[in-house]
Amino acid sequence: MNGLIFQRGFVSPSFVQEAAGGNTVERSIELDHPLVLVVNDAITDVSEILPIMELVKKAKKPLVLFSKDLQEEPASTMIYNNMKGITTCAAVNIPWAGGIEKDNLEDIAILTGATLVDNEHDLMLEDVELEHFGKAKHIKVTEYETSIVDGAGDP
Repeated sequence: MNGLIFQRGFVSPSFVQEAAGGNTVERSIELDHPLVLVVNDAITDVSEILPIMELVKKAKKPLVLFSKDLQEEPASTMIYNNMKGITTCAAVNIPWAGGIEKDNLEDIAILTGATLVDNEHDLMLEDVELEHFGKAKHIKVTEYETSIVDGAGDP
């Protein structure tokens, strides 16, 4: 088993599926065999996320989005799709300090086999196709932590 655990949780608690575990309730979202999209840019407008949600819906897979900055409106669109059962999804922002957020996003992309979406380079968000998504066996996102298990890339 290979994987990665890092100290960054979901963008919004509205993504969470509450599951009772004995006397405690763990607020987390757990996705089996999700598609993984890794974006080294801010996602600021709903129009940027709608084509992604449509691709994921057609693939009939859950989605975990790792981005530099998923803002409120596009996050709300993802949450709406999640709540209505259209597409199961979660989102994690990676705003680590010290200028290493791109390195961390690249690590996630390598682990999952995703292509890093980056306006500075070859792939823009509006050009993303299904082949640019990575995969993992399991991803769990809590308020403070994300774990990726058995990514489809080369660790």
